[in-house]
Amino acid sequence: ATGAALDTGAEQSGDGTSVTVPRAEVSGVDGWLAIHADDNGKPGEVIGHAPLREGENTDVAVRLDQPAQSGRLYAMVHADDPNDDRYTFPDGDPPVEADGRPVVEPLQYALTGEQAGGGEPLPASGGPNPLLLLSAVLAAATIAGAALVRQAWRPGSKD
Repeated sequence: ATGAALDTGAEQSGDGTSVTVPRAEVSGVDGWLAIHADDNGKPGEVIGHAPLREGENTDVAVRLDQPAQSGRLYAMVHADDPNDDRYTFPDGDPPVEADGRPVVEPLQYALTGEQAGGGEPLPASGGPNPLLLLSAVLAAATIAGAALVRQAWRPGSKD
């Protein structure tokens, strides 16, 4: 019988040329670990693949044929069927199924230099220094307070 298991690990980051899956297991056949792009919340086109040998495979590095963008990718185990050591999906090499469903796990990916969760790149400057701004406000308040005290206090008053 053919079976498979995956552990995609925590969020990964990189330059978009590869991903590493900590653990991929396939039983009954050799196979492939395919990385699929996201297609509205489900696996889309294959953007890279790497061979799997029957049994447990650890730290499987998958070189991507297309650069990955920040967001969700999917790791999916495919059988090498026909057993020809060539990745031929979708014509061959079908996804390995467990309980009638493909063995697939989501993987969060962030391009290096972007904030976690994708979005805009980090700015070159963090903007105004908050400590400098606070110092300026405190200095202005001190000067204004001293002027009020000086005006309220008059020589010869009983206070």
